[in-house]
Amino acid sequence: MKKRYNFSLQTKIMGLVIIILSVIISLLVSVFAYLESSDTKEETAKLAIQTAANVAYMPEIRNSMIEGNQEEIQGLAELIRDQVDAASVIVTDRNNRIYSHPDASKIGQVLRDPDSEKALVFAGKYAAEGPGSFGPSLKGKAPILLDEGNYQEVSGVVTVEFLEKDIKERIAGKITNLVLYTLPVLAAGIIGSALLARNIRKDTLGLEPSQIAALYRERSAILSSLGEGILALDSIGNVTLMNPAAEEMLGSDNRDHWFPELENLRQSELTRNAEMSYRDRVLIVNHDLILEKGKAAGLVWTFKDKTEFVKMIDTLSEVKKYSEDLRAQTHEYTNKLYVISGLLELGRVDEALDLINEESVRSQNQNQVLFEQINDPKLQAILLGKIGKASEKKISFTIDRESSVGQLPDRIGMSALITIVGNLVDNAFDAVSHQDVREVLFFVTDLGRDLVLEVEDNGPGIAFNHDIFKQGVSTKGDHGGYGLSNVKAAVEELGGFIETGGIDGAVFTVSIPKKETN
Repeated sequence: MKKRYNFSLQTKIMGLVIIILSVIISLLVSVFAYLESSDTKEETAKLAIQTAANVAYMPEIRNSMIEGNQEEIQGLAELIRDQVDAASVIVTDRNNRIYSHPDASKIGQVLRDPDSEKALVFAGKYAAEGPGSFGPSLKGKAPILLDEGNYQEVSGVVTVEFLEKDIKERIAGKITNLVLYTLPVLAAGIIGSALLARNIRKDTLGLEPSQIAALYRERSAILSSLGEGILALDSIGNVTLMNPAAEEMLGSDNRDHWFPELENLRQSELTRNAEMSYRDRVLIVNHDLILEKGKAAGLVWTFKDKTEFVKMIDTLSEVKKYSEDLRAQTHEYTNKLYVISGLLELGRVDEALDLINEESVRSQNQNQVLFEQINDPKLQAILLGKIGKASEKKISFTIDRESSVGQLPDRIGMSALITIVGNLVDNAFDAVSHQDVREVLFFVTDLGRDLVLEVEDNGPGIAFNHDIFKQGVSTKGDHGGYGLSNVKAAVEELGGFIETGGIDGAVFTVSIPKKETN
């Protein structure tokens, strides 16, 4: 599913930094606002109580209360109000009659403030929130005490008011200053994120993460699909890349064994198609430098299994033999046609008819088994070629009349049959080539769960001290020793096995499961 939005790396980093900084700044501002609001209200309340108490304790205020001098009280109250920047400083007597007020017109009137009861009754100093003279206020209350003999009597109350809107404005101003201080931090974060994104893009050669991920997936798919092993090391010898083919050839858990071999190869200035023997394999190795800004940053090796090339060449050789067998069959029948044609031209019709009848009987016997009891076209084609080759070499090649084969499964392909049947029959032909009587018998059956092939000859047999299936071991000289090793490899690849025997000659028996076994 295609992504609806495709943001660049720089946009993602800057967006993330802005979001993180914004969240952090918002949390800090929120905490600061809460703490500042609490502290400001608490300090304002203390200031209101302290101011009210100081005014109540002033001798001038006490004397003026006794004398009823409202003008002096008004003057002192307004002076103190200006000093503490309060909304109002109000002085009232026991009957809540106003002696001082910012609004002079209210002097002499009754102040109806239920918050004053505590000061009048209990002579307490305290703060209260509620309606004030000019709106919702934070008020400080303190009683005015006059000496009456041995005790003091509450003669009035001093009220100092701070408007709540003024308090909120002071808090908002401090928060605004804090936000202004955080703007450079936010700007620095944005600039830093832009520089970071630029540096990352420089390290990634200008590629976006999505492009890098796509390249990584493509590289992994390519490396996994390659049959050629690839191994990369950094400048200090650490493995940075090893594809599955290299793991299968070298073994990822046997680094101590294969690394010295690579170190020996690295001593040469240039390794091209060098051979390295490892784990019963012959590997064709190439290595080159990994360059970064003109300097060596590591090494990369490639490995090819020479066995695969040999197997391919052997397969081609088998196909070539198969083609030659068909040519031999064609050549043999062409020669017989020439003989028949010559006899007819000479008028020796009876001899020509005898030759035709003889060939017809022999072909009928062979073809009855080949085409009626062996129903696999691949096997039929191979045996037809071998029949022609045997005729050319004057060898009696007989397909056992008990042979019987249906259509072979696809897992037993043409290439495998050419390798197995072709090599066994050719070896039998070579074995009887120096015998006075040259006989090779072929038997095949697919009864049961296995395909069973058997090739028997009346040659000299197999020496007990010969490991005939080992590559390079042959009784033919220095240029042999590959046919039977290829037969064994092909049989084992199909999950089967091969046995040898024989008293007067040699017998090779091959058994291959028709279904693949786990």
